[in-house]
Amino acid sequence: MKRYIPIILLALIVFASIAVAYPRYDKNNIPRDGDRLHPGIAESETLIMSVIDSAKTVIIDPEAITFDGSLDASYYMDGDTVSYVQFATKHSFLINGDTLSYTGYENRASDFRLDRPVMLAVFPMGEGDAVMEEWSGHLLQYGSMLLRHFKGISRSGVEAGWTLTDGTDTLRNVTRLRWTLDMAYADPDCIDSAMPDSVASERISEMQVDVKALLSERLLTERTMWFSDDARYPVLSDSRVSRIILDEGGAPYDTVPMSMLAMHNPPSYQYSDTGEEIEKPQNVGKTGGYDAGGGTDGGSPDLLKIGEPETTEDLITITLASRTGSVKATLTLFSDTGIILTGPVQVTVGTVARPYSVPVPTGWNGVMLLRVDAGAESHTVKAIR
Repeated sequence: MKRYIPIILLALIVFASIAVAYPRYDKNNIPRDGDRLHPGIAESETLIMSVIDSAKTVIIDPEAITFDGSLDASYYMDGDTVSYVQFATKHSFLINGDTLSYTGYENRASDFRLDRPVMLAVFPMGEGDAVMEEWSGHLLQYGSMLLRHFKGISRSGVEAGWTLTDGTDTLRNVTRLRWTLDMAYADPDCIDSAMPDSVASERISEMQVDVKALLSERLLTERTMWFSDDARYPVLSDSRVSRIILDEGGAPYDTVPMSMLAMHNPPSYQYSDTGEEIEKPQNVGKTGGYDAGGGTDGGSPDLLKIGEPETTEDLITITLASRTGSVKATLTLFSDTGIILTGPVQVTVGTVARPYSVPVPTGWNGVMLLRVDAGAESHTVKAIR
């Protein structure tokens, strides 16, 4: 190993641009050989304004993304091997029955290979599904061994029932797949002090370093993807890479962010390269004009028609109407970080549109989320005071 800095730079891209193939084990949504994606790219914190786990809601800002043909990605398939190419890097996956596994990546400078494939997901993905595996691998740079051996832990989990919204357009019934990889830079058991210029020495090239401290650090890659039944590829993805610095006892005491990248692949681009018609999502709609949710695209209409929220000094008011007689609904007010501010407030909604109000705590200003639950459906709208 010639330097420590290239280790970090190369490790950053190990999983930074992976998009999982096969969001649903459904022949209509499986990517085809040569399919091309045209996602919008942005910094995570710019595109993803808020992730509210308690409400299973993601607030995004589509205006923050950039569409650039040089950032496009492609899928290539050969038997049970699926290759995903983006940012001049090719990631390889294996499909074995209903199981998707990751095997490594390669580009002009480096070749990263796992000793065996690590399981990522099992299809069809269901609520509460979770996978955890230990893995190990090696890294070549320009054909020479950069990291003889390094290892880590892979974890993935599935949650259904998420909602993506920009405050106007809303996509419901979205599935979230969260994949994290905890990686040690090197396996000390595989370090040979006889290796020239190795991490076993006190000097790496011209840098005097604390080798023990470097070997104790870990790299954490977090990849989160949101899938919709109507979309062939992930609708939204978020990649974050951080250094984990350990204390003397081996417990994490600091996490240093190193990169954050988000991609948005809207419906208009899901099938842009195939010549097929775009599948009409059944759960996408506008909250304005009492037309929240689907129904206008041939799907079953939602129970409620929802207007835009209005704020006063101590109240948030929203106009609601039922499409099919009297409906019981619950109104709950959250902060943008998922804290319940008011509620739940029970109301009865009729076919005639009328306003309903919930109180706002004294002195609370900024972005708030009003969730309306009726039967099996849930709507979330954003209000700013």
